[in-house]
Amino acid sequence: MSVFRLAITYGLQGSLFLYAQAHQNALYWLLILPLLLVIGWILSLLVRQDPNIKGSGIPQVEAQLINRLDIHWLSVLLRKFAAAVLALSTGLMLGREGPSIQLGAALGQGLAENRHASNTEKRILLSAGAAAGLSAAFNAPIAAVLFVVEEMHHNFSPLVWISAFIASLTADFVSLTFFGLRPVLHFDQVAALSLGSYLWLLPMAVVIGLLAVLYQKNTLSLPRLYAKLPIKASFYIFIPLLLSIPVIYFLPEIVGGGNRLILALPAAHLTLIAIALIFVLRYVYSLLTFASGVPGGIFLPILTLGALIGYFFYTLLHQLAVIPAADASVFITIGMAAYFGSISMAPLTAIILVTEMVGSLEHIMPLGLTTLVAYLIVDAFSGKPIYESLMLALLSHQSGKTKTAHRELFEFPIPSDSKLVGQTVSEVVWPEGCLILSIRRGSQSISANGKTSIQANDVLICLVKAGSINQMRQII
Repeated sequence: MSVFRLAITYGLQGSLFLYAQAHQNALYWLLILPLLLVIGWILSLLVRQDPNIKGSGIPQVEAQLINRLDIHWLSVLLRKFAAAVLALSTGLMLGREGPSIQLGAALGQGLAENRHASNTEKRILLSAGAAAGLSAAFNAPIAAVLFVVEEMHHNFSPLVWISAFIASLTADFVSLTFFGLRPVLHFDQVAALSLGSYLWLLPMAVVIGLLAVLYQKNTLSLPRLYAKLPIKASFYIFIPLLLSIPVIYFLPEIVGGGNRLILALPAAHLTLIAIALIFVLRYVYSLLTFASGVPGGIFLPILTLGALIGYFFYTLLHQLAVIPAADASVFITIGMAAYFGSISMAPLTAIILVTEMVGSLEHIMPLGLTTLVAYLIVDAFSGKPIYESLMLALLSHQSGKTKTAHRELFEFPIPSDSKLVGQTVSEVVWPEGCLILSIRRGSQSISANGKTSIQANDVLICLVKAGSINQMRQII
């Protein structure tokens, strides 16, 4: 993962250098345009060879964890690495975090297959690899573990989170050895939010929630618009590559995943119109790029959009003289957490991720308040976790290639508000082929039969067909 980060960093620097030289000498376009066309052709070829490298890779990993998708781990590892480095080096507005997660998961799968591990062990190694990939990308090991258990597994299985935590810490240590002791989005000083500023977090949270709903809908609908174009799907990649040329040429500061832009915002002194224009440009370009199937993620671009929203509110309120100048960084970090937490429907991950970046717990209250309100807005509009929605869209296009008949062992935690609480096993209409083997209740393991009562915080140990996983979650 560290080599992956380094390759993208140096590749992007090279692209920005070429565009800077093109300002001085137009002959550089004779190098830039053919280079982009060659990169587009290579990306198109790699995607045709293995469609599972398209996009961020997180939906593919989630599909693997529920046994709905088979991939060749070595093919994904090599082709995703090469494709993501090429794509992100051009300055496209995508992030490396999704690809890092898929690369880590591919390494975990390779280890499992080489060890001839069981399917349960394979899922654990996949999860550990995914957590390690995210940890190496952000230098945020705790958030990486939470992302895996909150977003990918939807439960806190001890085997999963312990394995993921060990892998995350190890990956973080190696990454720090390469890049130093600071997270990728480290803010040097983030002052405590002034008490009078708390009032303005609620309207900001509402706006963030509404924009999150819009983002979810646009992300899922844009691929359908691409499908109407009279060109092959493998050639969609050329569209964002060519459209990005004027943005990279005139506004090189805002291109890429967004980490450079986020760190520059506190001292940027931008006008409200400039912030809004940058937001619209990044919103449109990042979605157009992601929908084309270019290997790259939306994790960091979402954080960047959230930072811009937070900075917009800070600038507006500061101009109205209702908040102090010291609140700039904290509004940016709050915007990041709230926007990502509401789009991904993983608020805990978002809060801890930003807390690890800031390096202080004194911002937990404003982070939690804003993220929770934005999350509730998305939930009120029946929003769904973006990565789960992308996974379902992926599986709907690969229905003939997925495994559904074979039963696997899965754990399902019973939350306190589940409608199953108080019912017996025989009273529940389970999916076809589902077998409840046992119930883990605290430190006890209870053999299940038809008369066994289900209680809050139980963990059901079940044999379930892979195609019935989502149905099980809906029942619970």
